Amino acid sequence: MTAVDPSVACPSRRAAPVLVAVGVLTLVLVLATAAPAGAHASVITTSPADGQSVPEPPTTFTVTFTEAVDTQLGGLSVLDGDGNRVDLDDTTSEDAGRLLSVGLEPDLAEGTYVGTWRVVSADGHPISGSVLFAVGTVVDPSGLDVLTARTDPGWEVAGTVARFATFVAALLAAGMGFFLAFVHDQRRDRWRLAPVVRLATLAGLFGILATVGAQAALATGRGLDAATDLDVVRTVLTESLGWQAVVLLAGLALVHLSTDTQKLLVAQGCAFYGGLAVSASFVLWGHATEAPYRWLSVLADGTHVATAAVWFGGLVGLALTLSQRASALAGAPDPDLPARPDSTDSTDSTDSTDSTLSTVAAPSSTTLTLDDSALVATASPTGVRTDRRARRDLLRSTAVVVGRFSTAATVSVIGVLVTGLAMTWIQSGGSPSALWSTTYGRLLLAKVALVGAVVVLGAYNRQRLVPSLTAVPVDPSDDAVATASTPADEPLDDPGETTDAASTEGWHRLRGTLLVEIVVILAVLALTAVLVNVTPARTAADDRGGTVSLQGAAGDGTVELTIDPARAGPNTLRVQYLDPDGRPLDVATDLRVEFRLPEADLGPISRDVVKVGPGTFVVEGSELSIPGRWEIALAVRPSDFREVRTPFVIDIP
Repeated sequence: MTAVDPSVACPSRRAAPVLVAVGVLTLVLVLATAAPAGAHASVITTSPADGQSVPEPPTTFTVTFTEAVDTQLGGLSVLDGDGNRVDLDDTTSEDAGRLLSVGLEPDLAEGTYVGTWRVVSADGHPISGSVLFAVGTVVDPSGLDVLTARTDPGWEVAGTVARFATFVAALLAAGMGFFLAFVHDQRRDRWRLAPVVRLATLAGLFGILATVGAQAALATGRGLDAATDLDVVRTVLTESLGWQAVVLLAGLALVHLSTDTQKLLVAQGCAFYGGLAVSASFVLWGHATEAPYRWLSVLADGTHVATAAVWFGGLVGLALTLSQRASALAGAPDPDLPARPDSTDSTDSTDSTDSTLSTVAAPSSTTLTLDDSALVATASPTGVRTDRRARRDLLRSTAVVVGRFSTAATVSVIGVLVTGLAMTWIQSGGSPSALWSTTYGRLLLAKVALVGAVVVLGAYNRQRLVPSLTAVPVDPSDDAVATASTPADEPLDDPGETTDAASTEGWHRLRGTLLVEIVVILAVLALTAVLVNVTPARTAADDRGGTVSLQGAAGDGTVELTIDPARAGPNTLRVQYLDPDGRPLDVATDLRVEFRLPEADLGPISRDVVKVGPGTFVVEGSELSIPGRWEIALAVRPSDFREVRTPFVIDIP
């Protein structure tokens, strides 16, 4: 490892407060948008169904999912009203992992029971939920709130924050490593930026460890105990999250090594392949692994991460570089950016270096190395350059950096937009309505809006601001002519001297716009951390609606309630009363239906319905027009002195 001058081994103090403020604001955004995760594998049906009252004790509790799930860290369980388990803890899987079943104790007593599930979906995300059913009586949810709350809000937030920290650290390390190896002009202030990359790689390590811990806690429901249980953690790592962790850490290690060498080709190789590994790690766990057109989804996701890393890391690297050089670019002397020596001294300095490094997209007449002393070998006859010449040289070199980044950022933005469009099409199932009618779609649209704002600001920089700053001659061959005909004590003719004030203002404005872009991209990453654990729009749209059938006790018989399409808006309710033998029972001439939405303090909304057949009633209307958990009560009067009420509970998306 190369020894680094302590005077240049720390990031700019002037930029640190800004970056800390950015981090705090973004963390607030993460906490504000973090919410309990939506299931990626959704529940189709349960038996008994949610809100159902069965006359006889069931022997099993089953749950059917839309896709295969894993039960290594959880499974099904059934609790009585006191929180005691009444299942046999023998969860079995059928139908390629889509149907789960658990046996129940024989002869369950009358009362309300809670059926729960805690599984991991095929794309690696934990899923939990619960339903209420009753045996020999109506469902009574009183006092069961603790048992039915199967989500872990604290760990959901912890997982979101951990993912956000991992995203930011990994993309910053990969992108800024690329910036230092391929974009930076290799002046000595490069070593001030290297510690930022190293800290980012370490933050990425802790971020992925925290993600694994949160995954263990959520998948088992055991909280911190599970996060510190080596057997549980080992099980989590044997799933796809383990491969992501391995590849991510390998990539971060390579990026870290890229900042520990003065050999530019080695630095470039480590930064390039390390960045690829970091980008590839994010497609090994998550939506891309189970999305349609998997090859396209994986390719688009990986390219999206890689181009976003170059863009984000480059923005931070350029902002810190300009912050380092702010005083020198404004014309003030900067002892950390010394004037280059004369040709003799330069030759000696170059010979003392282990190896001269290859150029990085520099003009053909300029050789850039990681040693600032060999930057340019042309100087005045006296070996001492004026402050004006030093600033002119710094302007040229910085303009080259800005120009390179502008090109890299343009390519990256195109990559982000194209791959983002492909991923949006895949995750929405090609349905525009799925974008504005689902949580995933709305979050995605917000993310697109933020990216669009950054693109507009970047376009302004590239089209208006950058050209005015990079219009400085970069070919140093004119220096030799100027110094040969100019006395050492006579000021040099600097083409940009007449526009110093405008140039200084331009550099200051560029730094300001870069910081704004960084803040917005951090907000984009915050939304991404939330999106990772939200049901994709294509799945959510498919799950919204469909016929739902419920069954409950009604006197000595039963009543079946069918709701179609069971989504917010107009619905058709079909009610059928049955005798103990399952035959239609003509219980009354009319039916009263009551609708309540407790969470919105709505209801009861009462409807009187005339029968259409023996024990058969049909209700059509828009009472279920608001999404939420609705309580529906059916009431019939078989006689003047007797009323039979049957309650149901249904979630309307």
